[in-house]
Amino acid sequence: MYSVRWCRGGGVFLVMASVVGGLPLFVDAQSSGLIQVAGLVRDSTDGSLLPYAYCINVSQGIATIARLDAYYALPARAGDTLLFSYLGYKPAYYVVPEGAGGSLYRLDAYLKPDTIVLPPVTIYPWRTPEEFRQAFLQWKPPLTEVPQTFALTQEQLQILRRESAPDPQAIYNWEVREQYAQFYAYRQFPSINVLNPFAWARWFQLLRASRGRKAKGRQALPNW
Repeated sequence: MYSVRWCRGGGVFLVMASVVGGLPLFVDAQSSGLIQVAGLVRDSTDGSLLPYAYCINVSQGIATIARLDAYYALPARAGDTLLFSYLGYKPAYYVVPEGAGGSLYRLDAYLKPDTIVLPPVTIYPWRTPEEFRQAFLQWKPPLTEVPQTFALTQEQLQILRRESAPDPQAIYNWEVREQYAQFYAYRQFPSINVLNPFAWARWFQLLRASRGRKAKGRQALPNW
């Protein structure tokens, strides 16, 4: 709780009240007619809470700050003027009604935003669309050098195949296809893989081997 001192120049001094034994010294509410005004400080547009808002009793010169949950409590009398302020919002004035009785009066303060959000603006280096058109037509994009492509000879391709390490992914795929073919044709006639390049390569290898064996057999036959 703070006490407010108004100076002649219009400035405000906040002076902390005396505390004895950890409790502030209050005047008897029954004899002085003070009531506790409490409530929340909210945004008037969406009702969101405004924590740590300034709450000032202008008539009594007392001020306080709302808590994190935007709750405030301020002693006042009937007819006192309360001022609520928050950064980015317009100050709001409330008057405690004369009929406010009892020891507690609930008053929620609603503040209007004071900040106007403007739409974004894009700034270009051209003053008019015609200048942009001229600059665009005169602009010459940088030309990047395109590497020249060349074809490898058959000897270079064979050397590349022989010296290059096999692709692990290709070996794995081939092994999986072979295992799948074996399991698929288990205890039955194997399927004809017409579109399988590995099957065609295997067939040509067997064909060459068979021709070589036949040629060797003819050479071994005696001439009668």
